[in-house]
Amino acid sequence: MVLLKLTMLQAMQPVKFSGNPSDYPTFRERLRDNPEDEVLSDSQKLEFLPKFVTGEVYEVLARVAGCSYEAIMEILHECYGNPAAVAAACIENLTNGPKLSNSDYTGLRNLADKLEAAAKNSVAAMSKKRAPWQTENKSSDHCQVI
Repeated sequence: MVLLKLTMLQAMQPVKFSGNPSDYPTFRERLRDNPEDEVLSDSQKLEFLPKFVTGEVYEVLARVAGCSYEAIMEILHECYGNPAAVAAACIENLTNGPKLSNSDYTGLRNLADKLEAAAKNSVAAMSKKRAPWQTENKSSDHCQVI
């Protein structure tokens, strides 16, 4: 089972999270669906996490290289998963688009898709459920920041 999961993760080419808070809920879901199942060890999860990130998030991972997977996910959540930041980023994505006319059906459809995605991301960010990687311990108990 572990070997199958490792092989699948090695072959994956996931969409990478770059640090835009509006993309954070989708990023978390991808991690929950892939490396965060009960099959992989903490060190295996840490090995595959960089495959899901790019840019400033990749730099955050480099700075907290001594942390456990749980602590890193807590740090990323604090940086990018704040519900207010997710909602603000979703609103910014919606308001910074091109001007639309009544006859621009493609543009209106794209806006509708963005509205639906923003609503889902905002609801996901506002969810009160405790993530499976969150515990009562603070990240300082699980890492050494480089």
